Amino acid sequence: MLVASRSAQKKRELFSALVRKVGPLPTSALASAESPPRGLARSTQETSVQLATRVPKNLHRALKLHCVRAGVSVMEFLAQALEEKLAREERQTRGRARAE
Repeated sequence: MLVASRSAQKKRELFSALVRKVGPLPTSALASAESPPRGLARSTQETSVQLATRVPKNLHRALKLHCVRAGVSVMEFLAQALEEKLAREERQTRGRARAE
């Protein structure tokens, strides 16, 4: 049990350090439950799956800092980024097919 409390304490310390470095959360991160964050209204009605992947530590840190500053969850940001990337590649693929 002592290990678990040390781990929890370490997480609190890291989070506090992050908040001190980045600053307080934007008010958009504190949105009420009545107005879901953009992009989430549609995704909450869809079935979600868990995606586990490995990314470089510095990229993960940059992602978390960006999401804190932008007031969005990592899940929301990644879902939107994936949708945009896939849509862009689909448009490019269709454009090449028409050119041929």
